[in-house]
Amino acid sequence: MSFLKKLHGLQSPISISIYNKDRTFSGGTVTESFPATADLTVNGYFWQGSRAEAVVSEKIRATIDGVLLIDYTDMTIAVEDGARAVLNGDTFDIVTEDDILFANEVLLYPVRKIN
Repeated sequence: MSFLKKLHGLQSPISISIYNKDRTFSGGTVTESFPATADLTVNGYFWQGSRAEAVVSEKIRATIDGVLLIDYTDMTIAVEDGARAVLNGDTFDIVTEDDILFANEVLLYPVRKIN
């Protein structure tokens, strides 16, 4: 049984919308914005506090507000640098991606709240 299937019995998944930045190049100037529609919406989990701290690098532990856990097979897009996630009405910057802890089973995204 996968890690997330075991977790589902303990915690309900939430809807997570992922937005990659749109970049427009014009006259040597780069303009960045986020699309109005999510690039991907998946069910996953949001951990905060000691749960989040236990699964992230010590280097970024003090700078994040939580971690997203998403099933590896649900990710049909690449999450780019500077991407954002929206869950429960809150918006977060995605800091980095890590699948090392759960060996191609769960993607872990440390996040910082921006609103």
